[in-house]
Formats: sequence, structure tokens, C-alpha cells
Amino acid sequence: MCYPPHTTHIYQGLDVVVFSPLKVEYGKYHDQLLRDKGSHISKENFLTVYSKAHLAALQPALIRKAFSATGLVPFNCNAISKDKFVPSCNTSFQHFTPIPPPTPIWIMTELIIDAVQPSMPIEGDTRPSEVQYSQSLPLQHALSNLATTNAHFLVSDSPIKASSPLPKTPPIQLLPIRKA
Repeated sequence: MCYPPHTTHIYQGLDVVVFSPLKVEYGKYHDQLLRDKGSHISKENFLTVYSKAHLAALQPALIRKAFSATGLVPFNCNAISKDKFVPSCNTSFQHFTPIPPPTPIWIMTELIIDAVQPSMPIEGDTRPSEVQYSQSLPLQHALSNLATTNAHFLVSDSPIKASSPLPKTPPIQLLPIRKA
């Protein structure tokens, strides 16, 4: 059996049907071990607990249900709806923090994103409103923006020296999270 790439979570009967009941049975036998003997799962007792769960869960009817639910036996090309095949959104470059990062970090982040994926828009953008970016951020634009921030020393013509004062960064007050 050969499945299309990135679809095994839809087509594999183990993922779709079998693992959930197996997990429930394993939990029951684990709890029973804890109640009866007061011990947790270890290398010594894992196979004993798992084998009981395996025999209890993996019954022929469940296996048949797995093949049926994925449309393999009996063959049913409509067993899985087309909406399951919608491509996922790329979220690997989205940046979410409780406090928006300082402007220099946004500028550098934009450069990296532009270099790696130039056409990808960023959702949930929480950049400071005083910094305006175009869809594609050219290097010169980034350099001129960095020159106006507290990280200006990164693009300065004069080198930074050990005797130079530390850059001034605004303090950020972090408030404790209140539990509801």
C-alpha cells in the first residue's frame, strides 16, 4: 500500500481508528497496576501491561472498522471527504510574543523572512506602528530603518569600541499573570 505524501494521518487505519481504543485500554491496565500494586510503568512491567491492552483493544472487528473507515476494504473513494486534503498554512515564520519585540528585531526578522520566503505575508503582525514596511523589504530600506533605532551601531560607519557606552534600551515592565 502506498499513500500520497503527508496523508498518512488520513489514510492509515491505525491513526484513524485503532490507536484511540488501544490508548484507552492501556490507560485502564496502567490504572489497575497502580491500584493493585502501587507501582508505575517500568521496563520490567511495560510488556505485561501493554500486552493486556493490546489483546483487549485489537479485536478483528476494530481492524475491519479501520479498513472500512479509510475506504480500503470495501473500496470506497468517498470515505474521506475532500476537505481533509486542504493544504495547511505555513506558520513557521509567525512570531507571537506577549510583548512586541523592539523595532530592530522586527527589521531583522523581515529581512530573514524576505530572504527565505519572499511572498509569505505575516499574519497577526504586532509590529510598532511607527515602522512601516513594504511587502518586500530591500536591504537598503532595512539599513536606513536600523540607523534610526537603538541598534544604530550595527550599521554605523564608525566601529563600536569597548569604551563605548552601552546602547540605551527602554525598560519593559512585565506584570505577573493573574490566574482566573
